[in-house]
Amino acid sequence: MQKVDTLIIGSGPGALAAAYKLATEQSVLVCEDDLWGGTCPNRGCDPKKMLYAGAEIYAQAQRFQNSGLKGNLEVDWPALMAFKETYTKNVPSQTKSGLETNQIETVQGTAQFQAANQVKINEELYEAKNIIIATGQRPRSLQIPGAKYAYTSNEFLSLAKMPKHVTVIGAGYIALELSNLARCAGAEVDVIQHNDHPLKAFPAELASDLVKNMQQTGVNFYFNEEIQAIRKVGASFEVATNTQTIQTNWILNATGRVPNVEKLNLEAAGIKSSPAGIEVNDHLETSCASVYAIGDCLAKKLPKLTPVAEFEGNYVASNILAPKPPIRYPSIPTVVFSSLKLAQVGFESLDPQNAYETKITDVTNWYNYRRVQEPGAKVMTVIDRSTGNLVAGAILSSSADDLINQFALLINHKISAEDVAKTIFAYPSISADLNYLY
Repeated sequence: MQKVDTLIIGSGPGALAAAYKLATEQSVLVCEDDLWGGTCPNRGCDPKKMLYAGAEIYAQAQRFQNSGLKGNLEVDWPALMAFKETYTKNVPSQTKSGLETNQIETVQGTAQFQAANQVKINEELYEAKNIIIATGQRPRSLQIPGAKYAYTSNEFLSLAKMPKHVTVIGAGYIALELSNLARCAGAEVDVIQHNDHPLKAFPAELASDLVKNMQQTGVNFYFNEEIQAIRKVGASFEVATNTQTIQTNWILNATGRVPNVEKLNLEAAGIKSSPAGIEVNDHLETSCASVYAIGDCLAKKLPKLTPVAEFEGNYVASNILAPKPPIRYPSIPTVVFSSLKLAQVGFESLDPQNAYETKITDVTNWYNYRRVQEPGAKVMTVIDRSTGNLVAGAILSSSADDLINQFALLINHKISAEDVAKTIFAYPSISADLNYLY
């Protein structure tokens, strides 16, 4: 039996944050049963954003046709994919070597609990004073006839050639992001949703406006359609709903994600979990003492995002080294990178007992948006009537990812409108508009 101070299951950003902090004072072992580095840099937000960079430039150029640009610009998907591979192909080896360079032991294999502080990996038994579970999530499987014909975001982000017709099942943020990429690459795109609430976690008006913008780019939406079956017909496929049959060349299942916990044998350690993930207390400790869980495998209402996992990894490591107060999360910004960007922050912290003033401002004709031919840009602000401070906000625009970080700063540090007014921002810039929005 090998002994170690802390054993970490998973090697994503949250796991790495914990490992590097702990390794300065402890012996640490990191176990990974898939790609070193986890989902985000290998087949998640990082490669998706690299592909999106090309699509974003393409969309901007399209908006400037007849306004200073001309020519038949098009997305070269194989070349864009090759650009993405220049980053992703090195992630596993660089992640593993980085750990080993910092004297962190690494093991490739599936971890299974044998007892509260014992884990078996590749028939080898390990004993640890502390264990951190950071196994993330994976795409949810469809439970319909022909489900095997539907692919996931993992396969989409490795497509060597963009199919002529792509059908997307689901209307969450992954569905809309990848639908936009496919459309920019020249595919005919359908989005099928079982209800009429796309991006249900975001303000309905702005989510609806994003759908309208995507429709203007040529994406077809089918709402209130239940998928019944998928059938292969020659080299193509049929997606049968409760009302119609849609012909397509490639099907993306984007109906959500589920925590990677089944292989862990949590019962052997008495660790409680649910279909939503592993249950933890306000120190991110599971029902088993000295076993923690972080990141997307948690059962939590907070956004399951890479920066959140890193925040949790740093907290758990600090708590292991010296007991800390319960974890406190700041307001967390979330961004959908689609035909426009839809971003929000602060809504998860709103108290229904408080009085708020909510305002939506159409900024399409404001200088900073007009100069880039911005279509339908809007900004939502939520002000606490008792303090006058910004407490939540949402933005629909091509620059929403920048402005939402400014909102997060104002909210988390309780910066008043009066203090914002005392600041001189660089002009012209999106930040300079804060004085008029708040």
